Amino acid sequence: MSADALKDAIGRGEDLYAQLEVSVSSPEELEAVDAAQLRAQFRRLALRYHPDKRHGETDQNDNFVRVQRAYDILSNSSLRASYNRWLSSRLFGDPERRRLVRELHQREQSKGYEQQPVYEDLQSIQNYGQLLRKMRYLRMPYGDWRPSTSKSRDSHLVETCTLRLLLRQSSTTNSKSSVLQLFRKAGLPVVDLYFSSRNVDTDSDLVLYAVMPDVDTMLDLLNNWACKPPLSEHTLQVEPRVNTDYFHFKTDISLDETIMKAIDADNQYMSSF
Repeated sequence: MSADALKDAIGRGEDLYAQLEVSVSSPEELEAVDAAQLRAQFRRLALRYHPDKRHGETDQNDNFVRVQRAYDILSNSSLRASYNRWLSSRLFGDPERRRLVRELHQREQSKGYEQQPVYEDLQSIQNYGQLLRKMRYLRMPYGDWRPSTSKSRDSHLVETCTLRLLLRQSSTTNSKSSVLQLFRKAGLPVVDLYFSSRNVDTDSDLVLYAVMPDVDTMLDLLNNWACKPPLSEHTLQVEPRVNTDYFHFKTDISLDETIMKAIDADNQYMSSF
């Protein structure tokens, strides 16, 4: 970074510390700012304004260039010393000016805290956003929005007690909370509900999976869903989540002769009682 850049910054009256969002309201605070603090602020702001994050946004690109230039000057010990002398004279030349500068920095700092959200794990949020953008570009369904770490209430027969419901698509059936209300009004307790990842907004129907608390409740809904208003008014079909046709044998297979003799012997033994 050349002395020309420093000269330009001074000529424009720029507060390079403010550009890096470093609060400086007194000569003591100015001298107390160290290289590690400047480096940390630069990395944070560079991540926020990097051109790769917002393609085509001129303001964001300008912000990135401004932050980069401010850090380049202040990270050079010689240029920073010259700049600090100028800034100290400009900001803290008289007590009244010092007071106004201090109040200004306090207001800016307070405003910044109010406007900027605090993220504990910015990288994971960025990665998740990138994944969603890829899915949207590939026109892939977003799928089930339940947190991957969440677990429904314990059930040893989750697969058995899960039913597949084909519902008429509407504002009511598109809302999990609204469908839960339909189940409650129909007198059907439910452990969990989740939508199929293959649902399409433009279709006339949608698929919903309902995890029932036990086998009896599952069979009640499976066999009597047409008599369960108001849920029945929105329902087209109810069937087990696992297609039972997979367990049907379409051909007869003769049992081994040894097995047949064992069965006959067992039947004779039981009939003797």
